[in-house]
Amino acid sequence: MMRFLVFLLILYAIFHVAVLFKIAFSVLFLAALVVGFWVLWRLKWVILGIFGLEELFGDR
Repeated sequence: MMRFLVFLLILYAIFHVAVLFKIAFSVLFLAALVVGFWVLWRLKWVILGIFGLEELFGDR
């Protein structure tokens, strides 16, 4: 019985660490995504100018 409880405790610890890493990676991914979209938003007129589409969206 004691071995089974230790086995369950080890499984729980592994699962708990995996969930924490998954949360940490998702938060980091979300932060990188937000920074990326912010940079794209700041450079939107440059990007539109490269493609020659700034006339379609009017003045700043």
